[in-house]
Amino acid sequence: MVLSPEVVRILFQRGRFDRRPRGSQPRCWCGFLAGAFAFAAYTVVVRGYFATRDTLFPAVFGTVAVLVSLPLYPLGIALMGVEGVALAISFSGVLQVAALFCLWSRRSGNTGQGEVYRFYLKMGLLSLVMGPIWRSCVA
Repeated sequence: MVLSPEVVRILFQRGRFDRRPRGSQPRCWCGFLAGAFAFAAYTVVVRGYFATRDTLFPAVFGTVAVLVSLPLYPLGIALMGVEGVALAISFSGVLQVAALFCLWSRRSGNTGQGEVYRFYLKMGLLSLVMGPIWRSCVA
């Protein structure tokens, strides 16, 4: 996230554009990266279902979760423009993996789920504190 302007410049511009077309791209990149951990965790959580030979539930749940999250996209556009869509996608991914993990933990009797919740709560709170600090340093 810290290097998002440089990453956008290297991956997408390659010297072909000036700064104007790139304006919101680094912020969009940050919006997508905010949910990157959830998209990575999703593959791990779904494998828990696969290990119990339940492939249907995560597929149906994922489809329903995507359909339920569709109103977030126009809301994101209305509130923040393109950056809002990136954040809506991340928010949807975080909620989806959290719900799947919670349901899987109940189903499997996962006794270590509290540690996972505490870890992500600590990281989330730390991010909420560090995000504005980082933003003020970069601005």
